[in-house]
Amino acid sequence: MAKKKKYIVRHKAKEKEEEKKKKLSMEEKFYWSRAITGLLSGVLGAWPIQIVGWWMFLYMMCFQFIFPFFLSFVVFRLPYKKGKWDWKNISKTGIGINFFIFLFASTAVHTIVIYPEWKDQLHNPADTNEIFINDEIAYVADGANGLLILNISNINDRTLLGKFETEGAAENIIVTNDTIYLTVENFLYLMDSSDLSNPVEINHYNATGYINDIAVKNEIVYLTNDEQGLTILDTSDDDLTLIGDFNVEDSAFQSIIIENEVAYITTRSHGFIILNVSQPNKPQILGQCDLIGSLNSIYINGTMAFISAEDQGIHLVNITNLDDPGRINTYNTTGNSTNVLIDGKIVYISDNIEGIIKFELNNYSDKPTDNTTHRLNGIAKKMLIDDNNLYVSEGTKGIEIINLSEFGTEEEIPEDSSISFGWGWIIFSFLSIGLIIIGTNKKIKRKIF
Repeated sequence: MAKKKKYIVRHKAKEKEEEKKKKLSMEEKFYWSRAITGLLSGVLGAWPIQIVGWWMFLYMMCFQFIFPFFLSFVVFRLPYKKGKWDWKNISKTGIGINFFIFLFASTAVHTIVIYPEWKDQLHNPADTNEIFINDEIAYVADGANGLLILNISNINDRTLLGKFETEGAAENIIVTNDTIYLTVENFLYLMDSSDLSNPVEINHYNATGYINDIAVKNEIVYLTNDEQGLTILDTSDDDLTLIGDFNVEDSAFQSIIIENEVAYITTRSHGFIILNVSQPNKPQILGQCDLIGSLNSIYINGTMAFISAEDQGIHLVNITNLDDPGRINTYNTTGNSTNVLIDGKIVYISDNIEGIIKFELNNYSDKPTDNTTHRLNGIAKKMLIDDNNLYVSEGTKGIEIINLSEFGTEEEIPEDSSISFGWGWIIFSFLSIGLIIIGTNKKIKRKIF
């Protein structure tokens, strides 16, 4: 009888061992199925669905905590056994490998999908300083990338027509007929653009100091810089001939606008200056207005000059009497104002904190109350309105195009409201590695491997 009992015990032990191996086999299949699921779901989410942000996170969570039950009960048809194969076992088996492979696959595919869009920026990062538009052709002074000429007839499918490489940073640009005036640090380039695919240099002028702005009137070029003040050149014969200048001691000239043989100039330390340039070779001062702040851009709207003064906001100067301009109001902004633009009765102010501020101008002496803002990707350098679109030059962030009919209607997303893709990858990579280690240790303790 003792031998028979021993046989029965051995037989039962063998059955338990076989059942354990069967269980091991199913658990291993489930584990590797979750690994494959992580790969497929990661690839599918990144392409062709192309989910990003929090939607990608929710999508991943569904495959982490919902799909395993479908895999267990529908695909493998495993019976639910409390303590042996319950919701805890279903959820944790393969969770680490699923996390890791999902994130690795989705990141790799996402990078491949978006690569064509940013590969050019990888080799030639944007450095946009100013844009000039003429007949659906955009001429861009793009810093170290030089001059770029784009076809923008289809605003959503812009194409590069031509470019001109410069040795320094392209800053300011004006185009008249087939002539391009481009400033590159302390140089002015005069170029022929009759062939947009191949702009050709005609001549260039070397100024003493860094050129801050440019204006062109009747083939006369006006340059402002830190050292020489105002430099006036004649380009009528394609020769950049110096014909006049104007300077104020210890004052850096910034922006300039020419209207009706009058030059309106902002300076760093001597306020706002008005010059008579009816005789370009003999500019004469008409009036001057001392203003607080470091003045930069200027916009003339009828008898009113709007001048951005960085941390002092926007100054409004009455220029009805050119010999006696006077400040009548100042619009304060949260940060530093960098540019100002007027379109009819609508004022657009760029601010390094608020982005673009828009308000309707009813009375010059009143403070704006009903403001609308649009947050930018970077800091605006210059602005331009063309065909109901606001083009904003944002340095390394390139050009941002804002549809004016939709200005302020988009849902703004606070900068810190979501985890960036890069930080998400780092966080979940550590989490997944930790889960893999924990899961592996538990399997070793249970003698699964």
